[in-house]
Amino acid sequence: MTSSDDAVRLPVEPGILPQTSSLGLSLRSSALECGNPSPDDQASTSTSDDMALASEISKINLNPSLPTENCRDENAEQKMNEHRIGTKHGTSGVVVSLRANYIKLEETKLQSLVEYRLDIVPPVDSRAMRMKIWRGVRGSLGPNYKLYDGGNKVITLTELELNSDAKRELHATVNETIHKVVIKQTRVIPKGSIDALAIYGVLLKRSMQSVNLQPVGSAKDNQFIDKSRLRAFEQHMTEMAPGFINVVQQREDALMLRIFPFHKFFRTDTCYDQMVRIKGTLKDEEEHHFEQRVRTLLCGNVVMTRYNHKTYRVDDVDFTKNPTSVWNEETRETYVGYYKRKYDLEIKNLTQPLLISRAKARDRRRGVEFLRLIPEVCNMTGISEQMKKDFRTMHDVSSTLKRNPEQMRKEVRDLLEKLRENPSVQEDFKTFNG
Repeated sequence: MTSSDDAVRLPVEPGILPQTSSLGLSLRSSALECGNPSPDDQASTSTSDDMALASEISKINLNPSLPTENCRDENAEQKMNEHRIGTKHGTSGVVVSLRANYIKLEETKLQSLVEYRLDIVPPVDSRAMRMKIWRGVRGSLGPNYKLYDGGNKVITLTELELNSDAKRELHATVNETIHKVVIKQTRVIPKGSIDALAIYGVLLKRSMQSVNLQPVGSAKDNQFIDKSRLRAFEQHMTEMAPGFINVVQQREDALMLRIFPFHKFFRTDTCYDQMVRIKGTLKDEEEHHFEQRVRTLLCGNVVMTRYNHKTYRVDDVDFTKNPTSVWNEETRETYVGYYKRKYDLEIKNLTQPLLISRAKARDRRRGVEFLRLIPEVCNMTGISEQMKKDFRTMHDVSSTLKRNPEQMRKEVRDLLEKLRENPSVQEDFKTFNG
C-alpha cells in the first residue's frame, strides 16, 4: 500500500498541458490533489477516539529504516530528507501517462546577477512614464544587458559603470520635465536563490509583452491577456479576453515554467456610470438614499483603473471630496491636476465623489493608509447580475470557457511558438543565458 503522497504523484511528462485528465485529476499544479476529508467530515470524528488513536500511533515506528525519536542519530535529519525525496513517485499501482502544463527551462550558465535600486526624482507613479525615463538614461550606463520592468529595480549580468561609491546620478527629459535618476548597487544575487526566481519572472513578463500580451491586475498575479482577441458583449457592457497565467517555479530538480490558459472579463461601464444609473432610479423623495445605495453597490467590489489596468478593492465612498479636492497639501495639487500630469487624462465630471481603497502593504510602508480613486476612470469587474440572468449569453460564454485538454494544449503550443519566433525574446534569453 502506498502513502497518500505516493498515490497522487503519478509519473508526469514535462511539457504541454491539459487542465484535466480523463481521470478527472486537476493538473493545474505539479502535485495532483488528493481527496482529503472536508472540515465537516473531520469535525464529525470523536475527539476522544482521535486522541487515543494518535497516542497509540505515536508509539509505532512506521519506517524501521528511519530512527525513532528515542534512538535518533546525528544523521537522522539527512536520512529523513533522503526518505522524503525518495518517495516523490509512486512505487506500486498502475502507471498512468499524463501531460502537465509545465515546460522545463534550461538554467542560465551565469553564477550570479547584480541588483540595483533605481529612484526617480521627482517621483513618477506611471510605469509607462518610468520606462520612458529609463530609456533616456540606460545608454549612459554602458553596453551591459539590463533588465528593467518599470519598478525600482534594475538587474544586470555584470556590474554597471558607476562611481566609486557604487552610485550614479543621471538626468532625462520627458515631456519637457527634467527627471533625476539615481542608480545604486544593492546586492549580488546567487543563481539558485529564491530571489533569482523572481528575476526570471521579470524576464518572462518582458517576453510576454514582446509578443503583444498585456499584463493585468497586480504583479504577483502574473496574468497576461491578448486584447487583439477581445470579444465584446455590448448589451451587457462586458468584454472577454483570452490570456495566460505564467509562473516560473522550482520543481524538485528542475526550473519549470507553468502556463495556464484562462479568460478574463472586463466591464466597459465605470463606477460613475453605476452612480448615474442609481440616481436615475430614485424618486425625488428618495434622494437621501443615494449615498447608501452607492455604498451598497460598490463597497467590497473590485474595480480596475483604466490608465494602468491595476485592480483595487472599494472599501468606502467619500462624498465629502471630489476631483477638484486637493490631494497634496504641500503642492496644493488637485486630483484633476494629478491625473492630467501623470496620465494625461481629462476628468469630465468634477462633482463625483471619490472611491476609497485601503492601501496595500507596500504603500502602507510609505505611510499611505488609503488611496482615493476617481469613479470615472475605474471600470467595474466581473460578470454583472443582469448578464448572469441572460441564459443565451451565459450559454455562449460557457461554451467558450469549457475547452477540452487538446484545445488547451494547442493554446500553450501556439504561445510557445510565438515566443520562439520573436527575435526580441530570443535575444533576451540568449543574452541572459550567458
